[in-house]
Amino acid sequence: ASLHDSNADCTLCDAGTYLADDGGTDNTLHDNVNDCTTCSSGRYSGAGADTCIDCGAGKYLADDGTDASLHDSNSACTICEAGKYQDSAVAATCTSCAAGTQLDDDGADASNHDNVNDCTICAAGTYSSGATQSCTVCSSGKYLTDAGTDATLHDNQNDCTSCSAGQFLADDGVDATNHDNMNDCVVCAAGKYSGVGFGVCADCAAGKYLADDGVTKASHDSASDCSICGMGKYSDGGSGTCLNCGAGRYQADDGVDVTAHDESTDCIVCESGKYQDQEVASACVNCGIGKFLEDDGVDTNGHDEASDCSVCGAGKYQSESFAAHCHNCGVGMYLEDDGVNHLNHDESTDCSICPLGKYQDQSFSGSCSDCGAGRYLTDDGTTYTAHDESTDCQVCGSGKYQDSAVADSCVDCGIGKHIEDDGVEAEVHDDSSDCLVCSAGRYQTEMSAALCSDCGAGMYLADDGVDILNHDSVNDCSVCGLGKYQDQLAAGSCLACGGGKYLVDDGTDYLAHDNVDDCVVCGSGKYQVGAPSDELSMPSTAISNAENTTFLTTLLVGFGRG
Repeated sequence: ASLHDSNADCTLCDAGTYLADDGGTDNTLHDNVNDCTTCSSGRYSGAGADTCIDCGAGKYLADDGTDASLHDSNSACTICEAGKYQDSAVAATCTSCAAGTQLDDDGADASNHDNVNDCTICAAGTYSSGATQSCTVCSSGKYLTDAGTDATLHDNQNDCTSCSAGQFLADDGVDATNHDNMNDCVVCAAGKYSGVGFGVCADCAAGKYLADDGVTKASHDSASDCSICGMGKYSDGGSGTCLNCGAGRYQADDGVDVTAHDESTDCIVCESGKYQDQEVASACVNCGIGKFLEDDGVDTNGHDEASDCSVCGAGKYQSESFAAHCHNCGVGMYLEDDGVNHLNHDESTDCSICPLGKYQDQSFSGSCSDCGAGRYLTDDGTTYTAHDESTDCQVCGSGKYQDSAVADSCVDCGIGKHIEDDGVEAEVHDDSSDCLVCSAGRYQTEMSAALCSDCGAGMYLADDGVDILNHDSVNDCSVCGLGKYQDQLAAGSCLACGGGKYLVDDGTDYLAHDNVDDCVVCGSGKYQVGAPSDELSMPSTAISNAENTTFLTTLLVGFGRG
């Protein structure tokens, strides 16, 4: 009876439950713990409660009378999460903010979730599909201008407007201020283009260019706005201008084939015999006749100015307008100008045949070589084969010399002189002193002779190669005097008849002196001790002086030798 004698003996219902009956007449409502009812969703209670307390607007409690421990205090009520609100005091859930709005408080302050107006319309440049803490920034290439006035203008990503072709918007959903105005769409820079809604502009292909630099979007709205480079130019991808090939190079295609302009190697170094001093060119310039340029498309610096073309050197010519080398004039010819005036090298006729007295055995030369003293060459620039080797220079013949290094003929030694060598050794024809005055007993009446003629037997010529005037006529040979004879040819003196003999003719008749037998033994009663003598009477058969002179001249002509 002591457990039922006061109200204090009644046990309190657990927190999270309630028992509404307030001491009425029906004790069956209070006779079991199960008479305590768990609070419904959106409510909580403390111990011994006769009713549950509302969580309040901005909060929710999802359990609907199942587990009292989930309703046992105010903390069991959860503030709505971001993007949701609840304007009812009793709720099992929160309501999602409508698409196009946001609610950024994430379960911190119930007062930020207790009214639909806590959901704010997305700002310019953003959108949402509902129940979101923050609106999503438009993606690259898009913008949204409405500044939070109409949620229906922010409720889908399609509300973001694409930038026009020719523009781009690089920010990709990061900063709403980069997407809140159509002016956030920027016209593509030079060398680039775009379609609708591009986050970045595409590069014009290598070999093309687009000059407009962010001014007119219509100039960037298609790949076709990129133009192929003109002649003499090339480009890398994304170029606003094409680069010049540069001096020494060329590029022939004029905006037709993009692959002919897409790398620097499309610019071709000039080939041999050509140059280009301009930065932009479709072809190289011919060096011109009389010039050459050896490098064949290797070294740009070797083709970048007209002076890279060299005038042909001595002994060379070039009749073509572009050439790597000059032609050799050839043996027997020369061309004196050594790289000075190209007009002296522009045709084969600029090569001259060597003149008289000269030769050239090299195929290219600026001059001809002298034949040299003792030699001659008669052809005077007529036939090159007459000047193409040293042997074309002839050694002077017998009786001739040449002391000049250049001559078309040799000089006669003159009468009274001779040179025996006949075109063999130039050294014995290279000076007038090589012409020898005839030796004793000889003479020479010809202008050029190998040998002197002998004075005949019975005669002599005493001068031994001293004075040509003593050897320039047959008359320089004298008939032996009285008491003398000479039975040899080419004698410088006569021989005495000797003791006991005499010879009476005194230089009149050579036939009276041409044999030792012409010396007569003294007659009876006489003697001779060795001196020449003309004693004894003249033989009756002696011929007159006039007759003897005529006969002597005629006979001596026959005694001459080569």
